[in-house]
Amino acid sequence: MTWVFLAALVAPTLDLIFKWDPYPSPLRDPVPFPSFRATASLRRLPGQLAWYLKESMGFRGSLVRTRASIAWSLGVSPAPESVVRADPWLFLRTERVIDDFRRVEPFTEAQLQGWRSTFEARAAWLAKRGSHYLIVVAPNKETVYADAVPRWFTRLPGPSRLEQLKQYLATTTNLDFLDLSATLMAHKTDARLYHFTDTHWNDNGAFVAYRAISERLEQWFPRIRTLDARDLTHEMQLTPGGDLARMCGLKRDRLEPQEWLSLSPTVIPSTFADGSPITFERMDVRGRQLFETRSPSGEVPSATILRDSFGEALIPYLSRHFQTATWIWTYDFPSELIDAQRPRLVIEELVERKLMVLEPTNSATVESSEGNTASDQ
Repeated sequence: MTWVFLAALVAPTLDLIFKWDPYPSPLRDPVPFPSFRATASLRRLPGQLAWYLKESMGFRGSLVRTRASIAWSLGVSPAPESVVRADPWLFLRTERVIDDFRRVEPFTEAQLQGWRSTFEARAAWLAKRGSHYLIVVAPNKETVYADAVPRWFTRLPGPSRLEQLKQYLATTTNLDFLDLSATLMAHKTDARLYHFTDTHWNDNGAFVAYRAISERLEQWFPRIRTLDARDLTHEMQLTPGGDLARMCGLKRDRLEPQEWLSLSPTVIPSTFADGSPITFERMDVRGRQLFETRSPSGEVPSATILRDSFGEALIPYLSRHFQTATWIWTYDFPSELIDAQRPRLVIEELVERKLMVLEPTNSATVESSEGNTASDQ
């Protein structure tokens, strides 16, 4: 027993050196070893070292996975503060997603006016620069698959925040606002549109969303030819779980069947600015913060796409329509960058749950734009 006790004490330290654990921490990216180069960071080194040792403790990955497996076998979520279990689905619990679904805190009139004035200021500023502006909202998984959530996800009467905003903008402004909820719900019987173990839409969902966006763009660019099912190939895959499985510590255990869509060989693909093929992340999306794509045959001369993780799976489809496009992962409005590019089109995409946590603002430059019609009459 003494040797077993000593081995248990020594093994984690040895694993820090030799990396024996076949299951590195499933909860987050590896924490780098603290840097000793910068003198200015010496004061922070003790804290950084303690954080490194805590997060990189030997065999931590196996311990987390074991604990998660036990919780899963007992029929509960291994991460109840972050993930709701509703087999075969997992749903996000952070970012006030449940409050959003239950409609416990609708927008106030002042908040609706704030969103409208923010969007109108951006539209006016872009119009002065010859840019069209399309706002796109990707619905939460819970919105599309409301029939799959646990029964305790009870809803109060009244519209959701997204429904409120859509109706408010439709009756008070002429902004181009595209809520993808109805489109996705109309197609959810055709194929599964969201991942079981991830917050994002899958390839089928992204393609449905892409078609709705592309068809909306035809009002400004009538030469656009929206891709259809004949332009795709299909491949079945079994992959590790997504971001919700990772939060549970079971990314390698909760395997998920996937239907991967790819452009047919007859379709000319777009590329990144350096000519390399388009790649993107389907699950547990981290993505690039800023990049450019090229498509010489695109129907739109130039575009800037402000997006979040839901914009990732749209890249291979939408980018084909833009001769040059800049993709920016942001919830802000980078007016200086857009002003330098002067794109013909700006798309702003965000996921529904952000309506619960974001306070929309613009820079002084955008707010002072002539033609701003944000104030109430």
